[in-house]
Amino acid sequence: MLNVQPSIGSRIEDIITPALLIDLDALERNFRVIAETYSGEACKMRQHAKNIKSPIVLQRQIDIGGTLGGVCAAKVAEAEVMIHAGIKDVLITSQIVGKDKLERLAGLAKIADVKVCVDQVDNLRELSKVATSIGSKVGVLIEVDTSMGRAGVRSEEEGVILADRKSVV
Repeated sequence: MLNVQPSIGSRIEDIITPALLIDLDALERNFRVIAETYSGEACKMRQHAKNIKSPIVLQRQIDIGGTLGGVCAAKVAEAEVMIHAGIKDVLITSQIVGKDKLERLAGLAKIADVKVCVDQVDNLRELSKVATSIGSKVGVLIEVDTSMGRAGVRSEEEGVILADRKSVV
């Protein structure tokens, strides 16, 4: 593949698209607003990688402040990109199923602080089995259905069962 990266100062008409163009002053200003908004607050922002897609830009936001020091990712592949680029705190917001993806997830947890949302005991059991087999620890958050009907536990009882370690082992 040819290197089509434009030189600094290229005319916008000469840039081959799609291309990411960033007004750095505006970006920094926006990140500083977030940092100021959440300064001194217990509640902080965790940007979703699918919005920005660039670990370099996401790391800049983390460095400026107002975040939890990490990002969200929708799937293992997104988490891999973030972690291998240096972001060491990733929350995967979707349930991860399938041995291959669970192994990749557990592997990432050996080099970064990785958390994943779960909503089913069977999924949690499989994740626990895979992580234990390679000696890693994956953080787990219980996803709650917020009336969208997409994912998450739908009752308090389901959440309690999922949170009960004895139900998983």
